[in-house]
Amino acid sequence: MKRKKIAIIISSPFYIRNYLLTNAFSEIEKSNNIFLIVPYSLKSIQRDYRFNKYEILIYKYPKFLNELARFINELSLFKSVGICKDFAYRIKRKYNHSPHLNDGTLNARRIDQRIKVFLLKNFYVFIARQGLIKLINPIITKIFSIYSPVQKCLKSLKADVLICPCSAAGTEEFDLGAYSSKSSNKTKLILIVDNWDNLSSKYVMTHLPTHTVVWGNQTKFHGITIQGIEPNKISALGTPRFYCYSKEFQLKHDLNKSLPDLPDKYILFLGSQTYFDENIVLKKLVKLTKKELNGFRIVYRPHPWRETFNKKIKNVKGVILDPTLEKKAEAYGDILLPSLDLYNHIISNSSLVVGGCTSMIVETALMRKPYLLLAHDDGNPIQSPLEYYKKNEHQNLTAILNNVSVCYSLEDLLDKVKLLLSLDIEKNDPVLDYIISPKYLNFAINLKKLID
Repeated sequence: MKRKKIAIIISSPFYIRNYLLTNAFSEIEKSNNIFLIVPYSLKSIQRDYRFNKYEILIYKYPKFLNELARFINELSLFKSVGICKDFAYRIKRKYNHSPHLNDGTLNARRIDQRIKVFLLKNFYVFIARQGLIKLINPIITKIFSIYSPVQKCLKSLKADVLICPCSAAGTEEFDLGAYSSKSSNKTKLILIVDNWDNLSSKYVMTHLPTHTVVWGNQTKFHGITIQGIEPNKISALGTPRFYCYSKEFQLKHDLNKSLPDLPDKYILFLGSQTYFDENIVLKKLVKLTKKELNGFRIVYRPHPWRETFNKKIKNVKGVILDPTLEKKAEAYGDILLPSLDLYNHIISNSSLVVGGCTSMIVETALMRKPYLLLAHDDGNPIQSPLEYYKKNEHQNLTAILNNVSVCYSLEDLLDKVKLLLSLDIEKNDPVLDYIISPKYLNFAINLKKLID
């Protein structure tokens, strides 16, 4: 059989870690010629011995193409606002022209900032309502066909298949979709959607790929109903980054032993991506452990992409900042990412996990650890944990996962914690299987079958 040319577009450090370093492409490498196409910011991987087996091509988008891709995505958001409850909520948060800041600070936004955001929001509303997006889409698509450095690479490479791990919301996704959708182009495009919320919480893609790979049937349903993907053009294969949560991986790596620097008994508190006052919850948890849960400590893992990322984390007395954050981290471009198995370590050694609406809900479910989901109203008029939970389409099923309990009031925190600490979690959960396909254990094999 003739070896195919497969080009893998790696646009972010996350995808190096989540796909290249998890051997997600190990099966297709055996019988195909693999090329990596990476942005200039990741050119350092050319010097990394682990990627010597690939031919690596470098691209760099001119600034105006990135801006055009963002522009078309925003138009899509406003045009599709009624399709999914997430979209209206995204607009509320992203185009907040109220007097209040997103972090809940009241009457703190300057009037000039409010006016600027108000005008921009209504500019998008006007274009979306007038139907001008139908005229704008082909123009921007044509501009990409002329100026895209990625399309130039692909034209010279003449790959049979393109694979792009993605969030379904970046410049590369628009560009590759535009390239593969040409009637004269026989190149197949597979988008591997990296997270369970990507198809329901961001935008409707302008150009659909040949095929889409998602976590599970829940995300597949979002792809069909929200993105308009045909049912036979989307597959639930899980995600390779979850392999380290499997029993097979645990047995190989002896993860049952405690990590140095972690307490014998602890409750893991996970920070969220969106603003909410995490310190209030941390202080309550510390108070509860001292009075009611003798011997337990609180370990805090801030969300790596939190909206407060530029603000220094305030130390809460009695709270241990996740010690694994400084272990085995690796730089890809300008971003430092911890090794995936460290997530496994800190979850597997915990007695209980407390946090908001993060993807680690799924990770704790795979590890069969109890999770207390915070969905309380903290008074933030823009994005309280309760509002965020209600408006997230992909969170519709989390409350019925058999390892999850939802906390709607911090007054119930102690009772919820005690209940979960005594919870006997069943071995299997059909809801979890609907959210994340068990095929993630054989992601590389199933990806090869799909391509073949």
